[in-house]
Amino acid sequence: MIMPKVVDHEEQRRRIADAAVAAIGESGLDRVRLVDVARAADATTGTLTHYFDGKDALLAAALDRVAERLLEGMERFQGCDLIEMASFALPLGEPERREWRVWLSFWGRAIWSPELAAVHNRYYERLRELLAEDVRRAQSRGEINAAVDPGDAADAVIAAVDGVGVRASLDPEGWPAPKQAELLETLLEPLLAPPTEITPRRKTR
Repeated sequence: MIMPKVVDHEEQRRRIADAAVAAIGESGLDRVRLVDVARAADATTGTLTHYFDGKDALLAAALDRVAERLLEGMERFQGCDLIEMASFALPLGEPERREWRVWLSFWGRAIWSPELAAVHNRYYERLRELLAEDVRRAQSRGEINAAVDPGDAADAVIAAVDGVGVRASLDPEGWPAPKQAELLETLLEPLLAPPTEITPRRKTR
């Protein structure tokens, strides 16, 4: 007796979402078509619509995949040097640049879409929690001044990564991996320095 093939539906959804990331990275959010995603997934458009309720749902899944992979990578770096951990999020190679193009493509839409803004903010908040937790750990080991607010430090790390990442995404040739890492370190070292190397900043709010 021939047993029917068992299909892992969640794995199929992830595979199609990954194909959407690749297609958006190549064509752009506004120009990508379902047929482009189907081609990248080696599937039919009918397969795509079987797993996703239209193009918008598929594009939102692509955004989720990019954010999920970033968080998974950052979680693997927990406990390491904070600047090294932050460097993981930079567009240092082509796969990372592609995912940054996807993330940034949704930025513009998120300004006018409460739903997309909520997706971005949800992942930013989780990232902030991960970083703040690592700052607190480093403070307990005496590696970072205890006067530094962990939440503020996490926000500064995210802002620095976003700034370097945007520039590197717009000008990959002018912003190679070594330059990105060096500038990120320059921006973050004063904040994440050991207690004897910085003067606590008085909070004004």
